[in-house]
Amino acid sequence: MSCHDIGRGMDSVTQVVIRMYDAGEINSKTALKLFTALKKGVHWCDGNEYEAVLSIFNCRCGNCLKK
Repeated sequence: MSCHDIGRGMDSVTQVVIRMYDAGEINSKTALKLFTALKKGVHWCDGNEYEAVLSIFNCRCGNCLKK
């Protein structure tokens, strides 16, 4: 059974990373590395990787982060 709360929790961090990227605080390479780490982090609670980065799919390309 999957723990969907871990995915939603990690997605809240994804939203912070997106805001930092938009503000120019981090570059796309760093943001993409963080997104990968967030996806891997859900396995600590048997979550689904895609749930950790749902915010990206709503408005961004997952490869280049363009809107």
